[in-house]
Amino acid sequence: MYILDMHHQIHASAPAKLILCGEHAVVYGRPAIAIPVHGVRASVSITQAAPGNGVFISAPDLERSWTPSDLPDDPLSLLVSSLIERFNASPTLAIPDIHISCLLYTSDAADE
Repeated sequence: MYILDMHHQIHASAPAKLILCGEHAVVYGRPAIAIPVHGVRASVSITQAAPGNGVFISAPDLERSWTPSDLPDDPLSLLVSSLIERFNASPTLAIPDIHISCLLYTSDAADE
């Protein structure tokens, strides 16, 4: 689920999952059995940043903040960079100026 609010921020969240079997099998197009873990959710917010800032990633639960260019081999940096490359296909388009904040939390701390 995602929400675009009036401040042009995008918020999304999803439950964690537990893969019972077949985790590696899906790489080969085979089925897996997974169940949602409703007590744990991952959340992300994407906010437009000031021009010239580029992409900034903040992970408060990991007590880390960085830019993809600072840590290019970080898994989140790789994900963000590949998404920008995929959806920003034109070489004339600039890298977006966005702030990405991701958080893992339990339903006790959620407002849901």
